[in-house]
Amino acid sequence: MMYKVLTQDQLVQLHATLKESLPGTAKVFYTIRHILNGILTNFECLVDSWPKYTCFVVRPCTGKEVPAFFQYSYICHTKSASTLKYFLQRPGVIDWTKPVNFSGIPYDLIPTSREFCRKLGGTMQCRPPHFMYAWCKTVPIDLAKDIPVGFELGSLCKSDAAALLPVWSSSLSEHDGIEEYFKCILENFESSCLRHTSTGELVAYACRKFNGSISMVYVKPEYRGTHFSGVVFKDIASKIAANGDTPFGFLATDSNKLIEMARILGFTWVPQSNMTWATYLPSIKMTQSERILS
Repeated sequence: MMYKVLTQDQLVQLHATLKESLPGTAKVFYTIRHILNGILTNFECLVDSWPKYTCFVVRPCTGKEVPAFFQYSYICHTKSASTLKYFLQRPGVIDWTKPVNFSGIPYDLIPTSREFCRKLGGTMQCRPPHFMYAWCKTVPIDLAKDIPVGFELGSLCKSDAAALLPVWSSSLSEHDGIEEYFKCILENFESSCLRHTSTGELVAYACRKFNGSISMVYVKPEYRGTHFSGVVFKDIASKIAANGDTPFGFLATDSNKLIEMARILGFTWVPQSNMTWATYLPSIKMTQSERILS
């Protein structure tokens, strides 16, 4: 078979098997959990085989409406990079006539994927590779209450989405509906922030995304060089762990300061976690017949 679309019961089974392999499977474990609990709607999961699978892709259901941010999203997971390479090329798995935003694709696949996209007449751009760092210890996270004097530690709210937009919109330009996406993650997932006690100014924050990762760690330029990033990082990680989940994040391989901070805080590198996010743009002239002939 080319692929199999999992039923709701089979998706529950897949979710249970992914839990056994945490933290390495965290990205797709939490994504599928949000599908099952209705936070992420109208998505389906395609596997290369069932019940013994090697790779799968989570994508929007054909003909059904999804949040604008996820319109062209394909969330990948594999036990073998080479298997995923050929799976993505199977007819029907990817609609190559439309843009594609790949999440969690192994960085080793980028050269061959770019060549495949070139043959289709399109292009592929990707972000730098990222390593996964996770809290792998069985002991609770030791969060020292080192809140700086004159600031309050709390959580972000939906109204803060407008403040996040100018900081992150350029790095998420391949997506639509960015502000609504921010509102959704701030409403449904853990976050942390520091505000100036007297003015209420938002000076530092960290969020949790749909894939469960700690992300968007930010400190306003005039407050950098302090330990504010460590304060919000520890706080959000503590909140995630307190809710029974695994705190983790994807850190760019050249983000030396973030990697050093994660290590100091007790996070460890997760093997075989070198992945990236890539965007495919089809040729304007690409037709259905050209895609089949390719």
